[in-house]
Amino acid sequence: MKPALHRTLSTVEYFAFGFGSMVGVGWLVIMDDWLGRGGPGGAALGFLIGGVLLLPIAATLRGVEGAPGFAASLGPLMLGLTPAALLLRRKELGLARLAAVFLVAGWITWAIAGLLSIQLVQSRLYYVIFPAWAVVAGAGFAGLSRLRLPRLRFGLLARAMVILSLGLSAIGSSLDLLRSRPQEALLGLESEASYRARRLGLFEHAMQAIADLGPEVSVISLWEARGLGCRPACIPDYWLDRWHLARLSLSDPGAILARWRELGATHLLVYRAGLEFVRANDDRYTESDWAALDRLLGDLPLVERIGEAYELYQVR
Repeated sequence: MKPALHRTLSTVEYFAFGFGSMVGVGWLVIMDDWLGRGGPGGAALGFLIGGVLLLPIAATLRGVEGAPGFAASLGPLMLGLTPAALLLRRKELGLARLAAVFLVAGWITWAIAGLLSIQLVQSRLYYVIFPAWAVVAGAGFAGLSRLRLPRLRFGLLARAMVILSLGLSAIGSSLDLLRSRPQEALLGLESEASYRARRLGLFEHAMQAIADLGPEVSVISLWEARGLGCRPACIPDYWLDRWHLARLSLSDPGAILARWRELGATHLLVYRAGLEFVRANDDRYTESDWAALDRLLGDLPLVERIGEAYELYQVR
């Protein structure tokens, strides 16, 4: 029997496919005209709206735990289910409507902050919006479960997607747990200090160097957001912008140092790896900012250099 072509698309499906293709390509063709008609303000608004729409996609697809940028793996579940919330009727949304408003406001804040500083794009800084995102994704699961088409059970598809995503997340978390070997510290086979040094590397050695200085020290950090094992002696640089803000408010390195002394600081911890990352990625800093930092550090006694990552200076 000779092979033959069989019609598989209905008229409605053919129209939907063609219309979707035109819309999908057409907006790219006329984008230049949109931006020209909108002017600078309209273009800025358009880029902001586009950034808000693409942000959750970028955070999901490009987010890798410990990597630069979003620095967290979110998984595909919430992103995949969120659009399906539109399948529910307004009266069925309930709490999801309020959660959606909070979520969109969070995305807008996230997008604007990411434009201001590359450090502010990290997903961990916006975990406060993730419960709202989970509620909206739950509404999407309900909407997808109610969708009915011949020969296609969307409810079963939604359940399979949830089970697969949670299963893969559980496997990944279990493997990370096995690699970190916390049971050795929990069972007393390894000291807590040894476990922290194994997990945190030179950061733990820096914290130990600060602890060895005595209980009266107060340490200001530059480009180090962590303070585990050092509080209240350490003042972490949570937003990695302490030097930038100091330069904006006081400018002169001597005035900055005097201000830190007024706050009670006795030492300064500089995280060199963080400094180099910010220097390569944050356009807010100028060469004069880095030159001022070099002058300030040149006038301070170096207490200890911890590997190639940390430098501990005496402020007073």
